[in-house]
Amino acid sequence: MNLKLFKIQKIFLCCLGIFLLSGTQLSFGQCDPDNHVWFNDGSSGEYGYFDVGTAEQPINPAQKVIVGETNTFTQFGDIGFNIDGRLYGVSYSNGPSTLYLINGNTIELIQNSNIDNPGFRGNSLSFLPDGTGLRGVGNTSASQYSKVYRFKIEYDDNGTASYTHTLWKDFSQGALQQQFNGRPAGDFVYLNGKIYSSWEKKSNGSFNGDYRLLVITVNPSTYDYESHVELGKIKHYSKGLAGLNGELYSIGDYVAERSNKISGLFKLNISNPPINNTGFIDQEVIHSSTDADINYFGATSKQEVFGGECPSCTQEPTLGEVEGNTKIGISTMNRDVADTSWAEGVQNGFIKLDSKSLGFVPTRLTSNQRDNLNAEEGMMIWNITNQCLEFYNGTKWVCGQNKCNTN
Repeated sequence: MNLKLFKIQKIFLCCLGIFLLSGTQLSFGQCDPDNHVWFNDGSSGEYGYFDVGTAEQPINPAQKVIVGETNTFTQFGDIGFNIDGRLYGVSYSNGPSTLYLINGNTIELIQNSNIDNPGFRGNSLSFLPDGTGLRGVGNTSASQYSKVYRFKIEYDDNGTASYTHTLWKDFSQGALQQQFNGRPAGDFVYLNGKIYSSWEKKSNGSFNGDYRLLVITVNPSTYDYESHVELGKIKHYSKGLAGLNGELYSIGDYVAERSNKISGLFKLNISNPPINNTGFIDQEVIHSSTDADINYFGATSKQEVFGGECPSCTQEPTLGEVEGNTKIGISTMNRDVADTSWAEGVQNGFIKLDSKSLGFVPTRLTSNQRDNLNAEEGMMIWNITNQCLEFYNGTKWVCGQNKCNTN
């Protein structure tokens, strides 16, 4: 067989159709296998993280890492990472609640992201693996405080964001109004295939800090609501949730016998809930502070959009019969044209790309441009709008996910 060898200065394939990958672990999105639970402080405007993996516990205030500070953070009810790694905050100011993109000490308003319900203050924000997010209300004066909205943020070629939202679930309808009368005043988090919500129940016509943990079952493909149950009471004012390494963390205020305020981060024991859902869920104190100026409002992690844990694949690849060696080699290296072993040594391949200084760039398209393609099963692009590597599965375009095949 004659190997076709090409020496080029840049690797840039603009019209890629199909890649067959064997025995390779692909990583998509920004799942960071760290041990960081992120927070935002509504009083100081600071945001940052606690390293719950390496720091001595309980973590003292000096050990928390401050990443940024902005005056508008005093108005943010929660923060959350999307699957593309962007950090967003939801405002807690008077008037319509809006979303902001957070970058260091600067923020950028997401235009038209307001919800016009009277008195709506955003106090819950979380993202799902498909790039959509959930928003909830946190204001007692809101007339529709039991509603949860699902939203999507997309970017065009110029980096301009567009925003849309729809009603995801109205918990005030029918029997739910009596059983779960309240508001998602804490947070949501997608963890281990379910959505957890810190829910403040309303009793005798008012809210008095009675926080419950709801477990919401969703459709595994569409993330649409299906059902939910109450797991138990939360011992503290749970203002934010985060999923990390398969565990559920809550941040907020813990009032010991309703006298001394303690702000902190707590790990909730969801694997061994109380027998009766009116009992308290066991919690472990990860960090605490008696500083009256601290007001933790939100929590998140870079893992929770992936289900609260970075997936990994440890299975061995399925090996087939050797049918031939690689036929085409493309290299930016100073290869000896007479020596073709570097490419021909790869069995069952067709093209080998070879470089130590340049990356592979697939076709980059917006969602609108992609929809005009005559797509074939296996086609792959980089979607500028959704900020992900997309594959056409023969029926629809899907973002690649970091997971292991089960076959």
